[in-house]
Amino acid sequence: CSMAWQGTHPYGERRWLSFGLLVGRLFLRWRWRWRWFRPINRLISGPFPPTFGYRIRFSCHLGSSKNMTTQSQKEIIRLAFELSQAKLAAQASAALGADARAMSFCGACLAAAALLAGFANGSGFPVAMYVSACFMIVSATISGYAARPVPFYFPGNSFKNLEEDMTGPDSFESLLGALGRFADQHIAKNSDILAENSMIFLQAVRLAIVALVVAIVPQFLALS
Repeated sequence: CSMAWQGTHPYGERRWLSFGLLVGRLFLRWRWRWRWFRPINRLISGPFPPTFGYRIRFSCHLGSSKNMTTQSQKEIIRLAFELSQAKLAAQASAALGADARAMSFCGACLAAAALLAGFANGSGFPVAMYVSACFMIVSATISGYAARPVPFYFPGNSFKNLEEDMTGPDSFESLLGALGRFADQHIAKNSDILAENSMIFLQAVRLAIVALVVAIVPQFLALS
């Protein structure tokens, strides 16, 4: 945030006196609250304007600060665009890693289902082994569905999408701002896709754990 003085003082060399009176008014307002402040405020103000020709403005918005130069704004716009592209690249890496994890888990579940079905006849509770193998197959199916091809947004853009802007009246920073807003929309959609697939994969893991419990617990009960 920044605080800036705006306006010119109407009394010239008496500006420091006016500033001191402004501080005094604020102190009295805080000390005696409204009931005692109003008559004292009129006495101190006298011929001076209520704010002594000054207007205090607090600014927390990036583009509205008067202390920020145009060059700084351009650099921040470029930095924001680069960060949005880096975010898209990170989401793409996370999506590829999640797909690889889901496919590996799918293969592991299929292998476990084959082992459970193969050792079912020699176990103490064959029905539990077959049921567990079926659960593993369903878990593998769900895990493979989590790695299905989905529309995903990657960093970058096509050359043809910017041909009209090459000869347009917009500045380079305006173009970066528009591309950054598109990147924000893509980031939001990618986040929804990643969250949905992550939840689907979590269901597959939970079902695989249930399958192991179904296969192991009855064997101990049959032995006892």
